[in-house]
Amino acid sequence: MSEKAKDTREFVMELDLRHDPQTVWRALTDAQELTRWFPARAEVEPSLGGRVILDWDMEGCGFDTRIEIWEPNRRLRLVSSQDRDGQPTAIAIDFQITARNDGATLRLVHSGFGRGSDWDDELAAISSGWPYELRMLRRYLDGYRGMDRHMAMFSQATSLPDRTVFETVFGRRGLARKGNLFAIGEGGAYALTDVNGDVYRGEVLAYDPPVQWAGTVTGEDEGVLRFHVEGGAAMLGLALWGGDRARERVARFEREWVGKLAALVGASEA
Repeated sequence: MSEKAKDTREFVMELDLRHDPQTVWRALTDAQELTRWFPARAEVEPSLGGRVILDWDMEGCGFDTRIEIWEPNRRLRLVSSQDRDGQPTAIAIDFQITARNDGATLRLVHSGFGRGSDWDDELAAISSGWPYELRMLRRYLDGYRGMDRHMAMFSQATSLPDRTVFETVFGRRGLARKGNLFAIGEGGAYALTDVNGDVYRGEVLAYDPPVQWAGTVTGEDEGVLRFHVEGGAAMLGLALWGGDRARERVARFEREWVGKLAALVGASEA
């Protein structure tokens, strides 16, 4: 191994799941299953040397990978090639599944991150993103297996400080016309009424101000509301599991909030 290869960094996380390895493997490798908890769109060529494409329908948000290891119900390793400073760089996402008496343990290793400020930002984004995404996997498998998920996620460029963005979106002109989440940590119950009169209530899944917030959405259609600030962009999204009613609610959320998010935080430098 070269010195350059040794001087890379990685993100590692393990997750215990109450499901057998076959179920976990299918959630990781079946295109339809992937869209029920992870990306907006997925394509899978299910074999060694095949291709896995994950896309969130936002510029710069996606993975186009080659399958380097394909061991059904045990291990999936995806590799993407990047050109960094004129040098080819391999980024790997490695899923390892181990059976347990009461389910399976999923170990994720996302590796290949170099040194420098650009790499720091990318590793930080990965390190905050994966815990949320794997919580979504657990939530899907525990409560919504086989149900389609409808998702809207969009972003708005901003030059405002992250703290200002966070407090504005969750302020009286945004998602919290009524309600307050600032004293509620992960696992706590929350309730918000936004400027449109729509009510969101559930449990806080992620609370890391000013970087991100996510909470479950309970009611007739259940899912997750998520907000994230990263690299000068504010991202807002709603995902609901269900049928036509859930699809329409997500579509209405996108219609109403794309413009509102721009009005709230779309400031530019003078």
